Amino acid sequence: MTTSRKEVIKGLKVLSQVATEDLDQEQFARHLVAESDRGVIMLSATMVDDALRNVLVERFQRANKDERETLFNGPAGNFASRTLLAKALGIIDQETKGNIDLLRHMRNACAHAQNDLNFQSPEIQAAIQCLVADSSVPLGQVPPPMMRGAFVLYCRITAHLIRFGAPPESFDAGTDPFLSELMQGLVDQWATQTRVGLLKLEG
Repeated sequence: MTTSRKEVIKGLKVLSQVATEDLDQEQFARHLVAESDRGVIMLSATMVDDALRNVLVERFQRANKDERETLFNGPAGNFASRTLLAKALGIIDQETKGNIDLLRHMRNACAHAQNDLNFQSPEIQAAIQCLVADSSVPLGQVPPPMMRGAFVLYCRITAHLIRFGAPPESFDAGTDPFLSELMQGLVDQWATQTRVGLLKLEG
């Protein structure tokens, strides 16, 4: 028996509603290894988008299910509007909003560009340079495989900080000095930028 178009669409919608942070992180990391550079950029940026959505859901706990559906199908229905709403509510600051906007544009470019985009593309490298500008290691000296890991690390830490207001305790950047420095730089950056609210770092 052939599945109806309506049932197929329903199944696809269910898949699209599974947040990246609801997945087993080790399994998700292994999944990224098999992805193209374009796929890695899109999925990693989606981690940040999912974190924004979940923290906004928590902020609107007093709203009932129908009200939340109206909110996330309207005013908070896309990555850009969720970022703006999070800034307006004091969940993120202006600098963080700018970085998340950059992640969104990277994701959009990878989703729509006809030419091949990867971590060797000048536009992608320039975007990552903006994201990790606090690092003292010149990004141009980092080989593409490490640049890929640095981008995933940036997105994972940023998503965790948005969601929980503190860096992940168990996340290991490995022995690579660049990734370790990047992780510490991100934590320090958020600590100095954060004033009040959910993003106040402990310690």
